[in-house]
Parts: sequence; structure tokens; C-alpha cells
Amino acid sequence: MDRKLAIKIVTAFVILSLVIAVVRSWVARRTIRASPSTIDWTFDPGTGLSKVAARLLTSRGEIVFKFYYRDAPESARRIAQLITEGFYDGLVFHRVIPGFIVQTGDPTNAGGAGGSGHPLKPEINDRVHGLGAVGLAHGKDPLGADSQFYITLAPQPQLDHQFTLIGQVVEGLEVLKKIELGDSIQSAEIIAPRESEILPEDSEDSDAEPTEDPASAS
Repeated sequence: MDRKLAIKIVTAFVILSLVIAVVRSWVARRTIRASPSTIDWTFDPGTGLSKVAARLLTSRGEIVFKFYYRDAPESARRIAQLITEGFYDGLVFHRVIPGFIVQTGDPTNAGGAGGSGHPLKPEINDRVHGLGAVGLAHGKDPLGADSQFYITLAPQPQLDHQFTLIGQVVEGLEVLKKIELGDSIQSAEIIAPRESEILPEDSEDSDAEPTEDPASAS
């Protein structure tokens, strides 16, 4: 066999193997493109976290969080719906306070005044604001929560029972800490569970004691 032909065949085989590996990876962790009504909201009875997750591909890397569906079902379904509709694609983190929170979900990208136009009733629950907690932001009006959500950069017990906690980051805490004002969500999607469940990363303590609250005027 011609040597050049042999090299071409080997190269093609290697490329095909890589494509197959990528496809298998995608199948193992497939993206749900269907209506949110088709999402399986099964959750782990121990952690209370859903088996499906939200994946945010940011300009700094990937962040994955799971939902506290049992504790905030309406809020979880609404945020999942917005994600499947592509609402968050291209939105920026318009509020970043080191040691406190990062916040996104304003479709105007103008500093926190916008929303989806569908206010959510509070679903205050007993979940606590550890590192990587995901909650719905609102201003002085507790009925003002909508599409904007925040993620804590350190434990914030002063926020407990004040905001609707909808989830917990399970992957990408190191990415979360790199987020800066103006960084964007390039894409967001709902993903099915892997065969092995993802457990939340360990929370970390922080000496930061910010006094602000997550806020948005929906």
C-alpha cells in the first residue's frame, strides 16, 4: 500500500474516532430541546436537588446548577422555560460584588431594570445561602422577582428566608469566582443527568461581610 495513502487512512480513522467520542459524550449528557413540560423533575431525596441541571456557558467558562424543585417548583419551571427559550443567551452579568454575588437575567443589559414580564410569587423556603446558592433577585417589592437570578460567591446567611432559592451550583465554582462585571452568558441550556449523579462542591467560608441585597426592578 502506498505510504501516503496509509497515512491518510490512519488520519481519517483517528478523526472518526474523535467524532464518535464526542457524539457519545453528547448522548451521555444530552441537551433537552423540548418544552419544559417534558422535563423530568425527579430530584434526589437527600440533597433535594433535581437530576436535570442548567448549564451556563459563560465568557469565563461553564457553570452548572441544579434546581430545588421540591422547594420552589413554580420558580424552577419558569427559569427552566426561559432557558429553553434562549432568553439568557447573550445576557451579561450586570451586577458583580466580590465576596457577595454575581447577578444576571436583565434582557436590557442595562443594569438591572428589566425582566421577562412574568413576575413570580415568592417561594421562600428553608434552603440556605451557602457558596454557589442560586436565588431569584427582587427589589423592595418581594413580588418583583422575575427572570433575574443571583449566585452567591460566599455563604450569605443574612439572605436566608428573604429570597426564593431555586438551586445550587454543582460544577464550575472556580469559573463563578472569575466572573467580572460585563461578562456574558454565551448560551444556556437544560441538560439531562449523567449516569453518575453530580454532587454539590464543598462550600467555602469567607471573611467578606457585604451588607447589600440582591435587587432588581422587574
